[in-house]
Amino acid sequence: MTAKSVRVMIIAGEASGDLQGAHLANRLKKLLPDIRIIGIGGKHMLNAGVEIMEDSSAWSAIGINEALKIIPKLFYIRSKFKSYINKNPIDLLIPIDFGAFNVRLCKVLSPRPKTLYYFPPGSWKRNADYKSLSGLVDKVVAPFPWTVENLEKQGIEAHFFGHPLLDITKPSLADEEFYDRFGIDYGRELIALLPGSRYHEVSRHLPIMAKTAKLLQNQLHNLQFAAPIASSVSIDMVCGMLKKAFGINNVSLVNEHCVKLAFAGYPPLHIYMLPGLTADVLGRSRAAIVTSGTATLEAAILGCPMIIVYKVNMLAKIEYFVRKKNIKFIGMPNIILDREICPELIQDEMTAKNLVDSILPLICDNKSRQTMVDDLQEVKNCLGAAGAIDKTAALCVDMLMD
Repeated sequence: MTAKSVRVMIIAGEASGDLQGAHLANRLKKLLPDIRIIGIGGKHMLNAGVEIMEDSSAWSAIGINEALKIIPKLFYIRSKFKSYINKNPIDLLIPIDFGAFNVRLCKVLSPRPKTLYYFPPGSWKRNADYKSLSGLVDKVVAPFPWTVENLEKQGIEAHFFGHPLLDITKPSLADEEFYDRFGIDYGRELIALLPGSRYHEVSRHLPIMAKTAKLLQNQLHNLQFAAPIASSVSIDMVCGMLKKAFGINNVSLVNEHCVKLAFAGYPPLHIYMLPGLTADVLGRSRAAIVTSGTATLEAAILGCPMIIVYKVNMLAKIEYFVRKKNIKFIGMPNIILDREICPELIQDEMTAKNLVDSILPLICDNKSRQTMVDDLQEVKNCLGAAGAIDKTAALCVDMLMD
């Protein structure tokens, strides 16, 4: 096989998978410049030169209600890709997480292409069952060491090279550019507000976070706030959400990066909207309010103390309480250490008052803050060493040339 003839397919169904797929695609193109990479993903994979056959940007779902909306489309796309792969053989298939789609696709492919599963489904679970992958994959690259142990016990070849976020989670801007470019005050403490990567997450979380920011600013006048929102959520959408929560006369745009909330008798509240700059914001923040997901690991890697939150709609809320007895934690730092190092405020517990009470100790210099900083370093240590993406790419090349 020559490098020029190599065809690889990457399938990522969620925002985090799209990001990981993009970084892996970039490394593969450096190792094999003439490689052709096609697949399912979003803007990150597209920008990395992947030929996107289906855009998965809107697929992300949490809970039964959201999931039901996309099931018919996923059935159609699975059938479409089964037909495409069977007619146009590929040299390596790389599914990334998103087991509800990827595992089922792997089951219907015949003949089955060489397959490397990157981020196997439920890899964060310490007792995950991977029997569904038996006979469907050649190798698995997992983000946690215990995932490899589970896979090997079930007869599946697996590798742990460290968590790829260790390679990715780095500020992209120097201090001077970050503060000057957005008009952020270098001398005031920054608080990060991370409402999530999906529109429905942002619409539920950001108004509560903004109310929290207002209360915090009333108590501590040296604070400022930044929200590294997903690039798929425009600042106009943000204004609409906040106007609905606070009133149309209370919210206005200062510029393309800043929203102002005005309240009688109080100084205005400014929230800087900085899409795509999660690491830049977290790396410079005193503390953060973070929606459960990949961002909690990014905050841990950067050593930013945090409160972890999540709020869903009524149907998903019922589902959550039905399943609660089997859920110990929802935040990755807590899951990794198997103890609550970061407070979790879920559903009705996520109120502005509760958030203020929980985050104030993390803003001040005290034992609570230092304990969390030390615990977050322990979380980072559990993620292994940097270099995972390069090692994964090298393994892919070995499979292609074998």
